[in-house]
Amino acid sequence: MKVPVPFEYVKARSLQDIFEAFKRFRSPFVISGGTVGVLMLKNRVVRPDAVLDVSEIPELNQLSVSENEVFVGSGIKLYKLKHLLPQDPASELVIKSAESVGDLAIRSMGSVGGNVCLGDPSNDLPVAFTAIGARAVVVNENEKREVYVKDFYKGPFRTVLERGEILLGVKYSRLFGYRTSYNKHFIRFLDHYVAMVAAAAKLSEDRIEDLRFAVAGEAVGMPVLLELGSFKLDELDAAKEMIQSFSNSLKTKSDRFGTEGYKKKVVYTLMNKSLEEVVKR
Repeated sequence: MKVPVPFEYVKARSLQDIFEAFKRFRSPFVISGGTVGVLMLKNRVVRPDAVLDVSEIPELNQLSVSENEVFVGSGIKLYKLKHLLPQDPASELVIKSAESVGDLAIRSMGSVGGNVCLGDPSNDLPVAFTAIGARAVVVNENEKREVYVKDFYKGPFRTVLERGEILLGVKYSRLFGYRTSYNKHFIRFLDHYVAMVAAAAKLSEDRIEDLRFAVAGEAVGMPVLLELGSFKLDELDAAKEMIQSFSNSLKTKSDRFGTEGYKKKVVYTLMNKSLEEVVKR
């Protein structure tokens, strides 16, 4: 039976509890839902001297919606997003990505913060947040800062979070007038996500005013943003050529999950599918 190394369990009731624990312990490990964190503990991928449970901290479970902006607390469970978020294109894309995470049991446990902060290339929310220009709101004991989600990752399982910092939540604009799409390719028997693509496009009568793609998954390692700008609807071949060039330029490699060419083909296919979906009348 797999068991974690011995650790002290701390149930944090406030942000201050977290900051005090960061000072008290040498290598604390933060969990909210623990869908992946518990597995990491059992397999000794992480060997903390303390596990900080932040699931019931009020500040991390807040949701605020204004006319133009949404803030989603990092502690909010994934299954709740479809009931809590407003009806706008950016929120719809976040919901699409959240609804594709595992099954209902996983979504009932998993949190926004866990999905964003782990840095797993197969996590869904980071690619949706990247496509809509969302910002991660990070706090420590003394200050708060915002980081665009596209800049939040240094590599697979590596983020810009520093010791003593925690993700308060994610903030994004509501992107009225946009259409969105979310697609991914999953090899079920390998439990492996080759690629996920989130797209957002602002359409006028005869053109796309703003076209964005975010790509994630094992093929790229961490979310990558591609902004293609403006196109006439009868000039989409130019956009497809740029998608082809982007796919060919990806720095991926052959391994047991597929060849380099296969992974690039998957990205190209998903991006083209997403393009067709956002321009479809």
